[in-house]
Amino acid sequence: MTRKVIQSFGLEHRCTAIFSTGAKMLREMPDQEAEICILCEQARVIEQKRHIAFRQRTDKGDVSCRVAVQFNVCPQCGFEYWDDHAEAGLDEAVREAYEKLT
Repeated sequence: MTRKVIQSFGLEHRCTAIFSTGAKMLREMPDQEAEICILCEQARVIEQKRHIAFRQRTDKGDVSCRVAVQFNVCPQCGFEYWDDHAEAGLDEAVREAYEKLT
């Protein structure tokens, strides 16, 4: 289990995210397009799509979400991170679950 602070509805919330173990590699990017690892700066990252299940506390109660997120993974140092686009997907999942609460 990995803990991460996510931004949602203008407030910071703590959530517990469970990353699926069967991560499927989307593609290895060609060298000219691949991003260099922001941690080790030694290798080009590989994009992987993973499903994340997490719970988020809101003013209407907790919501459970499951969303596919694209990770950038460094094959050299193992550092994993997601970008703003993935973060927006998490926020959208929380928003949709939030709207279903009565």
